[in-house]
Amino acid sequence: MSKILIIEDEEPIRRVLVRILTDEDSSFEIHEASDGKKGLDLIKNDSYDLVLCDIKMPKVDGIELLQRTRKTNSTVPFIMLTGHGNIETAVESMKLGAYDFISKPPDLNRLINSVRNALEKKELIAENKILRKKVAKKYEIIGESKAGDKFSSDFNYKQTKLIYTGAPVPEGKKIVIPKENFSIDKENKMLNIKSFPKTDFIRKKGSDFKKNQICLNKNDILNLRSLALVKNLKEKKIFVKKKPKVFAIVTGDEIISKNNPKGLIESSNEVFIRYYSEIFGYDLKKIVTVKDNIKELKRNLESTDDYDFLITCGGISKGKYDLVKEALKDYGLKIFFDKLKIKPGKPTTFGKLKTNKFFLGIPGNPISCFVSILFIFSKMINSF
Repeated sequence: MSKILIIEDEEPIRRVLVRILTDEDSSFEIHEASDGKKGLDLIKNDSYDLVLCDIKMPKVDGIELLQRTRKTNSTVPFIMLTGHGNIETAVESMKLGAYDFISKPPDLNRLINSVRNALEKKELIAENKILRKKVAKKYEIIGESKAGDKFSSDFNYKQTKLIYTGAPVPEGKKIVIPKENFSIDKENKMLNIKSFPKTDFIRKKGSDFKKNQICLNKNDILNLRSLALVKNLKEKKIFVKKKPKVFAIVTGDEIISKNNPKGLIESSNEVFIRYYSEIFGYDLKKIVTVKDNIKELKRNLESTDDYDFLITCGGISKGKYDLVKEALKDYGLKIFFDKLKIKPGKPTTFGKLKTNKFFLGIPGNPISCFVSILFIFSKMINSF
């Protein structure tokens, strides 16, 4: 029976994790902590086979918790949970000794595979500790195995083979000793082991995915990892949804543009919109900057029909200068909401035009623009 500790400050995420793990194996003994400090106390006073730990938490965050745990417990594997935008922090945790990191909300298959592999690795470490006490220190070198070989024959007790990266390993219980842990007596063809590693350094077939297991789910967002996975699966084609086409209009009498060279400030909002087109994967067909003028807005709206989603930045207000919605009345704008409980960004408006195109109007304040695109538009664009 494996004992697993979940350290996560968001209760809904904790509930999901508990459900996934208990459905996978009802024998798991699962403990929970709602913040890093409580998690640290549990680790100090109990022994766990695996820790699932959020990175962003109050009191003690996941990185600090991992660092402090490693000072007294170097073997318990950590799987770090990270929200959007925390990938760099997650990679840092891997350098500190975490076994894996998984984005939230967690993908079921990826989480289960990682948990299985982490628990198997811990068992192997325990087995290797026992094995290191029993095995000899000198071994006869009888051959080698290199990448590209389809098979590697077995060998006897007190014999060894030189194994190169990517090479097949003979069947049975084996340990790969890293180069820095041994020396070779070339004259006598003997290998002298200085120290045994804590793990076997063997990547077992099926450790990432089992046969007939789903590797990518419908509606998954493709990233570097998934594209590399498709290549390794030898798939020549995969069917994807086309990128949503976006038309963006930035408004403001104060913004410097080709048609308004006497404006007061540069358009930083245009930088956000262009940058996030690369991050979120939408196809930015056109972006223009116009003055706060309904006629100019309409003229630019007539300039193209090649878009699925219209973003306007500026001209959305709870005050006098609520220009964009007025201009879009002629385009059959149906408003789904025109305010959010968020600050900055309260006047954010979402709707649909009669041409079946979606519309998101966000305030022109640069911070409002940044927040609205990052937290609101990113969710909408990935719903296409």
